[in-house]
Amino acid sequence: MLHSPTPVSSVLRKLGVGLLVALLLVVSAAGLDAGRIQAGSTPPPQDPPPPGSTTGRIIIIKTTIPAGSSQSFEFTRSYGANVFLADGEQNLSALLDPGVYSVDEIALEDWVVTSATCDDGSPISAIDLSVGETVRCTFVNEPPPPPDDPPPPEDPPPPTDQPPPDPEPEPKSEPDPMTEDDSEALLDPEPMPETTSELAPELEPLDAPEALPSTGSGGLAAERGGPDVSRALLVATLAALGVVACSAVARRRRHAGSEAD
Repeated sequence: MLHSPTPVSSVLRKLGVGLLVALLLVVSAAGLDAGRIQAGSTPPPQDPPPPGSTTGRIIIIKTTIPAGSSQSFEFTRSYGANVFLADGEQNLSALLDPGVYSVDEIALEDWVVTSATCDDGSPISAIDLSVGETVRCTFVNEPPPPPDDPPPPEDPPPPTDQPPPDPEPEPKSEPDPMTEDDSEALLDPEPMPETTSELAPELEPLDAPEALPSTGSGGLAAERGGPDVSRALLVATLAALGVVACSAVARRRRHAGSEAD
């Protein structure tokens, strides 16, 4: 027959189970805190690796000018996920093996990175982490400068009472200068023929007009006026000779002009 446990042993058993559960909770919380990376956490004095350690750490520090900005800036890290930091905040990495790491800030439209330096002299694109070293990299941001004011417009020239200048006259075309041959022709014109024989040397002499038959008493000449008719015939003949002579002279001049060309 089994005896029931005494009240004292039952209390001790319950107390032991409670202490074991509490101990497990404390250990789990400590492990989570050790692996958590919080933006803006300030590393305690014991964060740097202890002497003789084979690891190191990288700390990212954010600063804005003017100070106190609530703008959050995103950082990329070659040794972990991206982190977000505002002015005055910093990020402490986990323990890292010695090697070369990089940190960079993603650009924002309204901010300009004016400085990004590491205290060991390494560039942010190649942070040389040594054994037991803690490297602090500081990023400084400022708003972009305001755009330059446009230059003031130039004052218009003062009005003047003087009338506008007259337009320049168009150049007149000058006649072609007279050639030497033309001047000689004007000064020494071709002499006019003196006689009808010179005007028309090729013309054959006209035969004398036949005598008009006489009719009735005194003949036709007497009937038509006698000497007046003969004079009229002579004038008509001379006029015809003049027309022929002028035609000959014009033909000679045209012929001479074509030979000169």
